[in-house]
Amino acid sequence: GIEKMRSVIPKGPVLFLPTHRSYSDFLLVSFFCYCYDVPLPAIAAGEDFRRMGLMNMLLRRCGAFFMRRTINPSMQPYFTVFVEYVQTLLRNGDMPIEFFIEGTRSRTGKSLHPKLGLFRAVCDVYFSCQVPDIYICPISITYEKPLEENLLLWEILGVPKPKESTRGLWKARAILQDNLGRIYFYASTPVRLSELVGEKVDRKRHALKPAVRFVEIGIGMCESNQL
Repeated sequence: GIEKMRSVIPKGPVLFLPTHRSYSDFLLVSFFCYCYDVPLPAIAAGEDFRRMGLMNMLLRRCGAFFMRRTINPSMQPYFTVFVEYVQTLLRNGDMPIEFFIEGTRSRTGKSLHPKLGLFRAVCDVYFSCQVPDIYICPISITYEKPLEENLLLWEILGVPKPKESTRGLWKARAILQDNLGRIYFYASTPVRLSELVGEKVDRKRHALKPAVRFVEIGIGMCESNQL
């Protein structure tokens, strides 16, 4: 799987979609990419980690960029800029993009229903003919015992999840000395988005659709909102 994943990197934009079971998922994919000579991905991480001084620096140096978990209508400028940033990364094709389509960690070890907001923004680049194709690489990461096993048990029982903080990370450093068993990393065969879509989507119609609508105000023209 790793060899096939590496072979599609020069062919076009690549999307890594790993499962999300532990906080360490953020770094494991980058670690395996480094070991197998695959370009390190740009990682979409939750904004919670931006407030953590040490983790913020570590994730940024590993290629992470931060995003808000919820976006309301008043945050349209933020959403527009964020989507444009992600789509620019895809169009340039300098590095793969990695995000967790489940949106959050699975507390039970089972896959969660996908959150399609960011995935939809990625697909729009293909639908609007800005790139010839996108290669999707599903990745499965399974732990015999995740780092935060005890924390997950409390959350399943209904205890609120503690906020991520540098102090909490420092207190939990003793866990790294425990024997947590094995980690199973499986990279599936990359799938082309064009093969998944087939003839279901008319790319020409999407490509001809204007990205913004302009309205007349006084003697000038002003961009009103995205369509």
